[in-house]
Amino acid sequence: MIKLILVATPRMPYWAIQTLRDIVFRTGYAREARLSDRVVAQLAHFFVGALARPRSLRAESRGVIRDALCFGRQGDNVSRAVELLPLPDRLKHYVMLRDEAIVGFSE
Repeated sequence: MIKLILVATPRMPYWAIQTLRDIVFRTGYAREARLSDRVVAQLAHFFVGALARPRSLRAESRGVIRDALCFGRQGDNVSRAVELLPLPDRLKHYVMLRDEAIVGFSE
Protein backbone atom coordinates (compact mmCIF):
# COMPACT_ATOMS: atom_id res chain seq x y z
CA MET A 1 0.00 0.00 0.00
CA ILE A 2 2.86 2.33 0.79
CA LYS A 3 4.38 1.73 -2.61
CA LEU A 4 1.02 2.47 -4.25
CA ILE A 5 0.81 5.77 -2.40
CA LEU A 6 4.29 6.78 -3.56
CA VAL A 7 3.80 5.59 -7.14
CA ALA A 8 0.39 7.12 -7.72
CA THR A 9 0.78 10.46 -5.94
CA PRO A 10 2.08 13.32 -8.07
CA ARG A 11 4.59 15.74 -6.58
CA MET A 12 5.02 13.71 -3.39
CA PRO A 13 7.02 15.95 -1.03
CA TYR A 14 10.22 14.56 0.44
CA TRP A 15 8.91 15.12 3.98
CA ALA A 16 5.83 12.99 3.21
CA ILE A 17 8.01 10.06 2.13
CA GLN A 18 10.03 10.49 5.33
CA THR A 19 6.81 10.47 7.35
CA LEU A 20 5.68 7.22 5.73
CA ARG A 21 9.09 5.70 6.47
CA ASP A 22 8.86 6.85 10.08
CA ILE A 23 5.39 5.34 10.47
CA VAL A 24 6.75 1.96 9.38
CA PHE A 25 10.03 1.98 11.27
CA ARG A 26 9.61 4.30 14.27
CA THR A 27 6.23 3.11 15.44
CA GLY A 28 5.01 -0.38 16.20
CA TYR A 29 3.53 -0.73 12.70
CA ALA A 30 5.87 -3.46 11.42
CA ARG A 31 5.45 -5.50 14.60
CA GLU A 32 1.68 -5.00 14.84
CA ALA A 33 1.23 -5.84 11.15
CA ARG A 34 3.30 -8.98 11.78
CA LEU A 35 5.58 -8.26 8.85
CA SER A 36 8.29 -10.82 8.30
CA ASP A 37 11.95 -9.80 8.55
CA ARG A 38 12.18 -10.19 4.77
CA VAL A 39 9.31 -7.76 4.13
CA VAL A 40 10.75 -5.27 6.61
CA ALA A 41 14.10 -5.48 4.78
CA GLN A 42 12.35 -4.95 1.42
CA LEU A 43 10.51 -1.92 2.80
CA ALA A 44 13.77 -0.51 4.13
CA HIS A 45 15.40 -0.97 0.71
CA PHE A 46 12.38 0.63 -0.98
CA PHE A 47 12.53 3.71 1.26
CA VAL A 48 16.29 4.09 0.83
CA GLY A 49 15.73 4.25 -2.93
CA ALA A 50 12.71 6.54 -2.69
CA LEU A 51 14.55 9.00 -0.45
CA ALA A 52 17.93 8.84 -2.19
CA ARG A 53 16.90 9.91 -5.67
CA PRO A 54 14.16 11.99 -7.25
CA ARG A 55 11.33 10.31 -9.11
CA SER A 56 11.90 9.78 -12.80
CA LEU A 57 10.33 12.21 -15.25
CA ARG A 58 8.21 9.33 -16.52
CA ALA A 59 6.86 8.54 -13.04
CA GLU A 60 6.25 12.21 -12.25
CA SER A 61 4.45 12.66 -15.59
CA ARG A 62 2.19 9.70 -14.80
CA GLY A 63 1.32 11.28 -11.46
CA VAL A 64 0.51 14.63 -13.04
CA ILE A 65 -1.64 12.98 -15.74
CA ARG A 66 -3.49 10.91 -13.13
CA ASP A 67 -3.99 13.99 -10.98
CA ALA A 68 -5.43 15.97 -13.91
CA LEU A 69 -7.69 13.12 -15.05
CA CYS A 70 -8.89 12.08 -11.60
CA PHE A 71 -9.86 15.53 -10.39
CA GLY A 72 -13.60 15.35 -9.75
CA ARG A 73 -13.94 11.87 -11.23
CA GLN A 74 -14.40 8.44 -9.76
CA GLY A 75 -13.81 4.85 -10.83
CA ASP A 76 -14.99 4.13 -14.35
CA ASN A 77 -14.88 7.79 -15.34
CA VAL A 78 -11.11 7.83 -14.83
CA SER A 79 -10.67 4.68 -16.91
CA ARG A 80 -12.82 6.17 -19.64
CA ALA A 81 -10.82 9.43 -19.58
CA VAL A 82 -7.57 7.49 -19.96
CA GLU A 83 -9.01 5.42 -22.82
CA LEU A 84 -9.83 8.65 -24.66
CA LEU A 85 -6.25 9.93 -24.44
CA PRO A 86 -4.39 9.92 -27.77
CA LEU A 87 -1.74 7.55 -26.43
CA PRO A 88 -0.61 4.04 -27.30
CA ASP A 89 -2.20 1.31 -25.16
CA ARG A 90 1.11 0.66 -23.40
CA LEU A 91 1.15 4.23 -22.04
CA LYS A 92 -2.51 4.06 -21.09
CA HIS A 93 -1.76 0.93 -19.04
CA TYR A 94 1.14 2.78 -17.41
CA VAL A 95 -1.05 5.74 -16.48
CA MET A 96 -3.70 3.42 -15.01
CA LEU A 97 -1.04 1.50 -13.00
CA ARG A 98 -2.17 -1.74 -14.66
CA ASP A 99 1.34 -3.07 -15.11
CA GLU A 100 2.68 -1.77 -11.81
CA ALA A 101 3.93 -4.44 -9.44
CA ILE A 102 2.50 -2.72 -6.40
CA VAL A 103 2.69 -5.79 -4.21
CA GLY A 104 6.18 -7.10 -4.74
CA PHE A 105 6.53 -8.41 -1.21
CA SER A 106 5.95 -12.07 -0.62
CA GLU A 107 5.95 -13.88 2.69
